[in-house]
Amino acid sequence: MNIIFYSPTRARSQQWEHHLKAQGLQFNAQHWDTETTPSGDGEADYAIVWQPPEQLFQHHTRVKAVFNVGAGADAILKLRSLPDHVSIVRLDDEEIGNKMAEYVLYMVARITRSMDCYTMAKANNDWAPAPYAHFSDWPIGLMGLGKIGQQIAGMLSSLGYPTNGWARSPRDLNGINCYHGADQFVDFLEASRIVINVLPLTDETTGILNTQTFSHMPRGSYIINIGRGEHLDETALLPALDQGQLAGAVLDVFRQEPLPESHPFWSDARIHITPHISGATNLALAMKQIAAKIAALHVGQTISGIVNRRTGY
Repeated sequence: MNIIFYSPTRARSQQWEHHLKAQGLQFNAQHWDTETTPSGDGEADYAIVWQPPEQLFQHHTRVKAVFNVGAGADAILKLRSLPDHVSIVRLDDEEIGNKMAEYVLYMVARITRSMDCYTMAKANNDWAPAPYAHFSDWPIGLMGLGKIGQQIAGMLSSLGYPTNGWARSPRDLNGINCYHGADQFVDFLEASRIVINVLPLTDETTGILNTQTFSHMPRGSYIINIGRGEHLDETALLPALDQGQLAGAVLDVFRQEPLPESHPFWSDARIHITPHISGATNLALAMKQIAAKIAALHVGQTISGIVNRRTGY
């Protein structure tokens, strides 16, 4: 069995190989990164990648399945060189969902409990309790009700936040007010004071956080984007903040990463920035899952996590 690894750095892909072999999977490893030319004879059976280039699958034409070391698959779906018969497999990593839920809870608490105000008050030795915020005052909306979206929505609902969810197709989830489709999108936005984006990136969802979307949210609302940077129309955010339609934003993902030092988001106190850390992958657990799926595929068994190329997830 031959496996090609692609990562922007060789050190990272060598970590993947180490963790994969620790699971007892027997294979010949080949590596490729941004600083080297393709390695191996082009006969890899499987590919394990993060943000691979077109040339990878032009060289390795016998790949049966490609595993993305992350929750999304949009970078792979963009590749024109990947044949239709090759399965794209995403991680079914519960820890990623739990870590993203933890991130969301922290950011929601910062907003609803006025934590930034207390940070400023401490700097001035000022004992200044803010008005108490009840859960019912802060309805929260999840854009995206896949596995991760459901984990986050369930956590927020269990605490007592009125929780809304919006997805492409109908959902029936305990404790969640579910909306679906374009016809119910405005109703979802109007009902949500904090909107959290965890949608997959597709042609339909690119730029979905835009002026029109913001206009339907209650005045003084917040957005939290932990999906992809391309979900946000960056030109629409600052005007929405300046006009008071939005009171603040939490951004963990950006169209260009790292975010350029000259970008205006850095200097705006209303925008809280983190460097794409909301749901970092646990490599040991990820490679354990990938090893099991490769072993199953190699003997003709079916696996979970195969991406539907039509829907993009």
